[in-house]
Amino acid sequence: MIKTIYRATYESSNFEFEAYGLTSTEALKTLKAGLQKHTEQYDLAKGWYSKDDLNIYTFELGVPYRDSDIISDEHEDQNDYAGMGWVGQDGRP
Repeated sequence: MIKTIYRATYESSNFEFEAYGLTSTEALKTLKAGLQKHTEQYDLAKGWYSKDDLNIYTFELGVPYRDSDIISDEHEDQNDYAGMGWVGQDGRP
């Protein structure tokens, strides 16, 4: 049985906000509550953030991720990274 969690995020020019839930609605509701607390703590004008900039991400428990993507069983060709200008400590991407 796959368990799913949801991560709601908002990034402002000064802070990154995040909240988690067992449903996307719960994560979003929790994030909005946190943004409301932040609004009060910093005495911000109501509506200082855009609701269109709230994001929801889905994650499955017990599944490995790399850079927020599921690591699949398919092998990636290391040459796909050639010319990107970055490598790891072992010389590979």
